[in-house]
Amino acid sequence: MSKGKKGFLALAVALMLPGAALAQVDSWTGACATDDALAAQGDILASLGSLLNLPTNWQDFDIDADNVPDAWQCQLLAYSICSGNATVAATQAANKAEVDGLVTEFSALVNYLGVVGPALTTFAGQLASAPSAAICDNPANLPGALAPYWAGVFAAPPYNFTHLSEAYGAIGAACSESYNDYAPFPAVLGIIKDLLAAEGGMSTESSAVINGIVPVSDVATLNQALTLLANIAAFTAGCGSGTGDAALVTNSATVTAAIGSGAVLNPLAFTVLDTGSKAVGEDFAGAGDFNGDSVSNGTIAGYVDGAGGGANDFVAGASGDLGDFWLGNPSLPVVGLFGLGAAVCGMSAAGALTLRRRK
Repeated sequence: MSKGKKGFLALAVALMLPGAALAQVDSWTGACATDDALAAQGDILASLGSLLNLPTNWQDFDIDADNVPDAWQCQLLAYSICSGNATVAATQAANKAEVDGLVTEFSALVNYLGVVGPALTTFAGQLASAPSAAICDNPANLPGALAPYWAGVFAAPPYNFTHLSEAYGAIGAACSESYNDYAPFPAVLGIIKDLLAAEGGMSTESSAVINGIVPVSDVATLNQALTLLANIAAFTAGCGSGTGDAALVTNSATVTAAIGSGAVLNPLAFTVLDTGSKAVGEDFAGAGDFNGDSVSNGTIAGYVDGAGGGANDFVAGASGDLGDFWLGNPSLPVVGLFGLGAAVCGMSAAGALTLRRRK
């Protein structure tokens, strides 16, 4: 077949494709590592869905319930970054730095629990078996400043403890159990950092959902309990010294050192993504308007979903950078073969931005 006939055949095939197919090209203008990273990390998160009460298919995620699939929003984010939007790229980088901080803090928490749990459990046994246990393991002998706290925390339901060693044993076991539960978290968070940063920046609602993975209140409660136990250890050391029990004094000092200042987890201070140009506000959220055309992203997503379209169609519609040819566009003009052919040729000649294929 001659070169001319091949070219005519290719054009004829293009004219028979639906409008949405014009955007379904397997290359970005420029590098797009962000697109691959977010898609791959979304699949990783979905693989853990059954453990986290989340969907098991990345395409089903909509954590802020704004009726725009998270996978579509992430592709819009990738498109924006790969198209050279420095504002969006900087915000994504700042949000990723927040996740980096969380990974560091979570690692420190896991290491702390791995040390303090066994230390408390060991001390519980030492305290219960010490010769002076009848005195130093008896909460009735606690100084007045500590007695109300013991009564309000450990002597009350659900614990109803009658000995100090019981509190050390219970908290020690809980810390060790938490260590086993949390041990994988830093590594898992570390391999989905780009996705967590993106999700945290989509909207204030999604930021709150992502922050829900950080057990800040649990850690605060743990530190309050450990502070109380450290003060009790100081009492126990004094009690042991008064009875001449040197081992009890030494063991009390050891557990107090192990408790130390506890662990810290801080909420993630995400910045909501903003294009910094066409629109103002939560530009990637369902209620947002990425290209400032007065049609919300959620409305675009509804059009696309209703027509059976996908992420590329959503990006085309939400950005407006790829023309009117996206599946679900209610204002798609009705044109003849010549007009559609001209549109295809025009897009090619203009070097229009293209989308990487995503479902």
